[in-house]
Amino acid sequence: MSHRLYTSGLLLSISLLAGCADSYFVPLELASSKITTTPLGSDPVGSPTLHVITHADGLGWQVTARQEWIEREAIAEQEYWRGLVYRRANNWAA
Repeated sequence: MSHRLYTSGLLLSISLLAGCADSYFVPLELASSKITTTPLGSDPVGSPTLHVITHADGLGWQVTARQEWIEREAIAEQEYWRGLVYRRANNWAA
């Protein structure tokens, strides 16, 4: 899918620079970008482990459990460019 987006973006850029449109954009510098993170879910990895810890005075104990997880997320970055917009000159003979 990203190959198709790259190809269509390349064709759009070429058509704008070739004069198929009324104006074209010349990027000069990269402005701020926007990063969006969307959580997709999480899954446990392996089995949980339990640890029993006795108190130093021997009068109690404590149980702790540990479970590792894999968190999946989608990250999208959108770039904004600063630049100049040029309009095509009218080349009509009068």
